[in-house]
Amino acid sequence: NVAIQKHGDEYNSAHGNKWTLDNIRLYLEATRGLEATDQLFRDMEACVVNSLRAVQGIMVNDRHCFELYGYDLLIDANLKPWLVEVNASPSLTTTTTSDRLLKFKVINDVLNLVTPPEWLADTDTSSGAVPKDLLSGQSRSAPGMRAPGPAGSGMGSGPREQVGSFHLIFDEQAEQDAARLRRSTTSQFEAAAINATAHLRRSSSARLQRGSEGSVPSHYGSSSATPPGL
Repeated sequence: NVAIQKHGDEYNSAHGNKWTLDNIRLYLEATRGLEATDQLFRDMEACVVNSLRAVQGIMVNDRHCFELYGYDLLIDANLKPWLVEVNASPSLTTTTTSDRLLKFKVINDVLNLVTPPEWLADTDTSSGAVPKDLLSGQSRSAPGMRAPGPAGSGMGSGPREQVGSFHLIFDEQAEQDAARLRRSTTSQFEAAAINATAHLRRSSSARLQRGSEGSVPSHYGSSSATPPGL
């Protein structure tokens, strides 16, 4: 946060009193341990995912657009992250050399992220060729993080796990597929349990019917005789 960092004693025009995430991770691993550092980064990712899911229903979702969000997280002495704010379309102006390099990389990675890999060959203008979809009049598929599937399949083989400095922290499609599988498995178990219960009831009924059809024990004698002990 430049508004705060510029008042620090270590602020200068080279690094602006900022660290990259990689440098923060290295420092914390050296001073607080690998396990605590990994947990911190998992908690930070959970802040991002849970905050987005909380407002998912009211966020503008246009398949023709994308948006970059900037997260401000405060980390306390116990390595617990606190969400301060989320900025829509965060400022990409630069104040220092390291800041310029960082934000240049962010812009580059965002454009690579929203550009499907199969577009790259079609948009290579070095030879002066017009992109194939412009010649055919066919529209390109919606951008996303999903890698292209087999040729001619028209389907993605799954999400790209890493694009530049971005890495995948939540795959909504995979979660939905897993939820459907759990529901299907639960339904199959419930159906199997119902069938097993019905089978047991039929077996018990059959045994009861066979027992009621048996003859009176011979020691009771005829139907007019008094059973022993009475």
